[in-house]
Amino acid sequence: NSCETSNNQPQAHTDQEHMFHLSPLSRITALTLAVAFKPSEPFLYAFVRCDRQIHHPAQTVFPFWTYGQLVLLPVLSLASELLGYRAVVVIGVLGRLITLLILLSATESLLLMQLSQVFIAAGFAAHPALVAIMYRVLPAEQYARAVGLVACSGVISEVLSSLLGQLLHDEGVEYVWLFVISALSTCVALVLAGSLPSPPPSKAARELILGPRPPASAASLLPAPIP
Repeated sequence: NSCETSNNQPQAHTDQEHMFHLSPLSRITALTLAVAFKPSEPFLYAFVRCDRQIHHPAQTVFPFWTYGQLVLLPVLSLASELLGYRAVVVIGVLGRLITLLILLSATESLLLMQLSQVFIAAGFAAHPALVAIMYRVLPAEQYARAVGLVACSGVISEVLSSLLGQLLHDEGVEYVWLFVISALSTCVALVLAGSLPSPPPSKAARELILGPRPPASAASLLPAPIP
């Protein structure tokens, strides 16, 4: 149907797309850099075990991330077609930020530590929505290169942040400050997530989830009688 927008055709520019004068690809890349910049990540186990006094976190805490992602992945995939891709990306970044805030709350509650892993699972489960935004807003000939660029930026950010975390740790910086840096980087990611373009969900996907909209009857198109 010529009236339906192709998946890979660029969408019309809006005022929000000119935020920070960055292209959508630049903002997606910056978002990936900010999300992946976590100098605290290599020390997560030691922090939960030693600072938060949680015994055997590999058995009592981290499995909630694995099974939480298994449950949330289909849920957020459906939500991206109903609420929009950008909304799900924002939800995912919020989940990452809430995880860091729980870890920084100086609590020794096993339940809260387990809950933090459910929130970070939402962050990982929301990643397909970010890929969907790239697929919808970028021309087809740029998509494969863009996916490679975004993936490389995430790997580079992870490596650099891990090196920074190790250097700070060797200088005697406490674990908690590494998590503060990660939380600040995630706050930047949250701002960038809110500035992403918001292409409309696929009409075919919405109809598959909600069912086809029934055709309006002729009677419903008539004006209401005047009392």
